[in-house]
Amino acid sequence: MEEICANEVQQKFVQVHRHPELHITACAVSKMTGVDRLSELEEYQDYSVEPNQKWLENPADERAWVKVYHKLDPEKDSAIGDRIQTIIIPMTFLGENHRECWGELQIKIKRQTVRNNRLVNFEAVKLGRNEYFDTRISGGQWVPETQPIVPKKDEGTHGYVALRLYHQDHLPENQSDWRFAPLFASIADKNFYRIDAIWQNEEIRIVATLLDNKSPEIPKFLRQ
Repeated sequence: MEEICANEVQQKFVQVHRHPELHITACAVSKMTGVDRLSELEEYQDYSVEPNQKWLENPADERAWVKVYHKLDPEKDSAIGDRIQTIIIPMTFLGENHRECWGELQIKIKRQTVRNNRLVNFEAVKLGRNEYFDTRISGGQWVPETQPIVPKKDEGTHGYVALRLYHQDHLPENQSDWRFAPLFASIADKNFYRIDAIWQNEEIRIVATLLDNKSPEIPKFLRQ
């Protein structure tokens, strides 16, 4: 398993328990006027911004938004104990309410890499939840999850999953039961992790916990 090197600083993602096939981060998504220039301010020099195409075409478009990341140093922003990894991401709430600003927990799955001019395949990763909050149902309701989450593919070697994360002080008014449901990860069908996230005050905290393989928390479909 690859070790995290001290010189791997100012990056977007952090490895989950040093697994090279599983990486994690979180960001704010904002529609706030001028947020695309945030990193130009001295106090936000450790942030980076990624406007979507709609923003580049017309910031007033209702589908326009900017993703804001804090650059991470895995040696300083991630602490790994015996079974628990805690990642702290400084992140200001960039808006007036949950419609103008929300968060995303992002997972990147690497399937392959090139080492010494050779293609190396990584262990298989599966992701899933025991339940998800279905906003399509009036008022939103919790619904059992029955199959793994299918990542979006990027050029065949990477997969991405993005999950909505609201700030604790700016939750949707019409979704009073909303909370971030734990995400579960299976690596090679033998390493199981529960990933929790909360955005509170001025930081996003991600906790990845190594579970006992017989833990009843693990979704049954991740064992198949």
